[in-house]
Amino acid sequence: MGCTSLEEINTPQPLSTIGAYAFDGCASLEDFSLQASISTLGEGCFRGCSSLASVTFPTSLNHIPPMAFQGCTSLGSIFIDSTVLTIGEKAFAGCTGVVSFVCMTPTPPATFDNTFVGMNPEIPVTVPMASVEQYYDAVGWRYFVNYQGRN
Repeated sequence: MGCTSLEEINTPQPLSTIGAYAFDGCASLEDFSLQASISTLGEGCFRGCSSLASVTFPTSLNHIPPMAFQGCTSLGSIFIDSTVLTIGEKAFAGCTGVVSFVCMTPTPPATFDNTFVGMNPEIPVTVPMASVEQYYDAVGWRYFVNYQGRN
């Protein structure tokens, strides 16, 4: 927490959990690959990592916790696989740099009205073609106005 000069993390062993606030405030952290073995992220785990550029969630992850990526202003792309069921409050709040958002979950993951607050609501959000209307109507997901369907 507060490791402002940490730029990169390489883990020699597979991780299953990243604890709450583990990298909170690591403003120089640019790259961290969420390994396929990770099944649990703690609240606020990457909050304030303002240099983090992209995140892809492994299929082993079902829940993105509250404030997980809050304030990650350099986060340009987000890819959520079909296994994520819930995304916590303010998980991506203040992620002002996002220009590419893909969520391939057929049913919109459960979210809150403040999950995406501060993001540009007009960015294209790619979702399964058959689910576009569900996303427009879902709590939290109503924040976005530009859904694109993909088969």
